[in-house]
Amino acid sequence: MTQWISDDKQFEELFLECQTCVFIDNGREPTSLIRLSFDDAGICTRSFAALLQKLLEWSGDTNCFYVVLRPDPVHYFHRLFGKYPALEIGSGITPEEYLSALNQGPEQSPADAVGTNYAERVIVSPSLSWFVHSYQSSGDTDGHLWIPSEWVDRVAAIYPDAAVVASA
Repeated sequence: MTQWISDDKQFEELFLECQTCVFIDNGREPTSLIRLSFDDAGICTRSFAALLQKLLEWSGDTNCFYVVLRPDPVHYFHRLFGKYPALEIGSGITPEEYLSALNQGPEQSPADAVGTNYAERVIVSPSLSWFVHSYQSSGDTDGHLWIPSEWVDRVAAIYPDAAVVASA
């Protein structure tokens, strides 16, 4: 199951969790998680969708949230479309369902699909035991996956495009 987030209170709480993820990724908040880097474009692939399902399984979460932080989710996206650029992604969905959700824009503007219209995004689990923070770039290291150290080998086996960052 995937669904758009339209509830103001739910989005406000989710947005604050995403900001914490950004602060961790930028070194402003301490964490015991390990950072792996990958090409941010990989988020829109079947192999990444399969990885997300494994992360949900390992963390015991039944869902995670994909949130676009830039362009501005409130003053741009919500103001124009009446919902937030945020999707709830349930466990058990197929890679095709995941990709379809990312490629579906608001009815008023299909070009504003959350998988293609972003400069910065976060994927966060309710347990906060892992998260992704990425910037759109032409490089191949602007996707950051933060996971417990004991998951590194398992992630490498499923998603070899992710590499451990020497100093996070």
